[in-house]
Amino acid sequence: MKMCKKAMSMVLALAMVVSLTVPALAQSANGESGMITKEIVADNGSRVVVNVPAEYRDFMTDARIQEFGSIPDLQEGDVINIENIGGVSPISDAALDENITPWNKVPIYRHVTTKTKDKGEYIKKDEFITSVARGQTITIGKTFTLSLSTTISGSYYDKAELGFKNAVSLTIQKTETYTGPAADEGGNSKEYRVRFYAQNWKWKQERYLMPQNQLEGTKTGTAVEATRFARYSINRTIT
Repeated sequence: MKMCKKAMSMVLALAMVVSLTVPALAQSANGESGMITKEIVADNGSRVVVNVPAEYRDFMTDARIQEFGSIPDLQEGDVINIENIGGVSPISDAALDENITPWNKVPIYRHVTTKTKDKGEYIKKDEFITSVARGQTITIGKTFTLSLSTTISGSYYDKAELGFKNAVSLTIQKTETYTGPAADEGGNSKEYRVRFYAQNWKWKQERYLMPQNQLEGTKTGTAVEATRFARYSINRTIT
């Protein structure tokens, strides 16, 4: 009988331990801490960690996270931290064939613009901001802007009616401060960078004479539209 009671007590104690530990594990797995952590294998074979704020999970897909593996000189154990995403919101997939039918400022004409996406967003360029050693804090000391401009090829009747944004830019203020890796972070140097994304388009613009609604002509071309940027940092080990 005593053995039976002792066994029951052990079972109850174990159940209590399990009930205390399972919620903590679930919280970490569900990302309730506000950060998504992924380990990737870089192009050079090194295993690195990428931390993404949960609010950016829709844009920063596994495929986009893996793209950070192309950064040169990554080493085993480096940590990449996505700081924030900014810029122009992308046009949804539902607008692959988007018809825009605004009236021209000259009332005798109207223009119809048709735009078609050419695949998806991609990395257009990646730029360095600064790097800071462990235990140090620096101030940039000057204000400058990093940007990606939209380029349009082909002639058109009305550029504004094509509907493309002009550029995406990030202004670095001279008062901004940057710190090296904290004591509980990996690496002995933190590098700060920004990555710009773009979207390719094909477009066609038709001119109609009004009120007859008679087609007067058609112009076609392509565009590389700046869409947004990802500001991020890398904890590196410099030897």
